[in-house]
Amino acid sequence: MQIYSIHVDVILGATHLYDDQDYKLVTKFEKVVYEFQHDIVLGKLVAPVEFNQYIAPIKLPRSTDYLEGGASVWFSGWGYVSDHAEYVNELRFLELTTLDQEQCSPIPNYYVCTDGNDGKCPSLGGDEGGALVQIVDGEWTHMGVMRSTQYDDCSRGGPTRYTRTPPMVDFIYATVGPINNSN
Repeated sequence: MQIYSIHVDVILGATHLYDDQDYKLVTKFEKVVYEFQHDIVLGKLVAPVEFNQYIAPIKLPRSTDYLEGGASVWFSGWGYVSDHAEYVNELRFLELTTLDQEQCSPIPNYYVCTDGNDGKCPSLGGDEGGALVQIVDGEWTHMGVMRSTQYDDCSRGGPTRYTRTPPMVDFIYATVGPINNSN
């Protein structure tokens, strides 16, 4: 585990990448912790975030939760929609289906994959680090962090890989302490 001090903007509540929005919050990280083996980065913001109708917390999974192949999941991002394209301005929301671990091989089982061969465009370049979410017990739950795509063009398909969140929950709590999602 390594601790870094970086200077990047963190944008919360935005639905359009390039447009000004009254409800968009721009803040910075105080510190960033990088866990190399699983390629996970946790950032501590410089100030607490006030939740509203545009900015809300997401539930962390239980460490025992597991995404099986065939599960419905969602991903959002501004990534490219084809080779050498620009980011899109409007936030895209994609419903995807997870693959069986055998279809995602040869990768360790702390990854989960979604398929881009079903006529839908998987998350693409520029979306790395984005959240893969699933409704668990009626609540949006963070189930993965986008790692990589096989291709940079929707027409070629191929799986998108995510680091599974459940095996990382103990690391998250040990690093950042208790999390209160009740705001």
